[in-house]
Amino acid sequence: RPRGWGPQGSNRELDHPPQRRRDGPLPLTLLLPSPAPPARLDSPTRPPLRSRGALRIGPASSDDTLQIELLLRSARGSCLPLARDEIRRRLAEFEVARTPSGRVAACAALRHEAERIELRCLVVDPAWRGTGTGRALVERAAHKTHAAGRDLFCVSRNPSWFEALGFVRLPPHFVPARPGAERGRHALIRRRETPPATFEDYS
Repeated sequence: RPRGWGPQGSNRELDHPPQRRRDGPLPLTLLLPSPAPPARLDSPTRPPLRSRGALRIGPASSDDTLQIELLLRSARGSCLPLARDEIRRRLAEFEVARTPSGRVAACAALRHEAERIELRCLVVDPAWRGTGTGRALVERAAHKTHAAGRDLFCVSRNPSWFEALGFVRLPPHFVPARPGAERGRHALIRRRETPPATFEDYS
């Protein structure tokens, strides 16, 4: 029986990316109308997100509140968790990446403040890391921010990842003091003059 197929031989919707096979390249699993073996890629490299048929990025809805809360909890230490009521109040700030079944695989928030627009709450489910999902969320946030004529600000404990996306590290005094935040955070900014990275709109 082909990998990713149910016990009755019919295909099913997958919420997780396919695993690398030991004996060859990574297969590309498609949602097909009738039973058929999944197609194979000629290259052993990980396929891009869109070719894996999977995530769609768009505004968060009220149905996503619990899943966003769980994602933020899972990133404790790199992202401050938010209570469910707080997420509901700020739901308009969030965008999420959904699997075909509607499960939230990643989230990010764009916080508009008087002095800056800040990217917050960027979390990707471990099963979907390395697929370009986080990068797509950042690029969408940057596009919206720069379209408004503003720079995109963020705070992270992994500054090199953001620097690879065109952010510039700021002096330590730019790091905002926040209750419960751990040390080792860095402030970064992506100027609106920075050319956008090449990415696809998955919405």
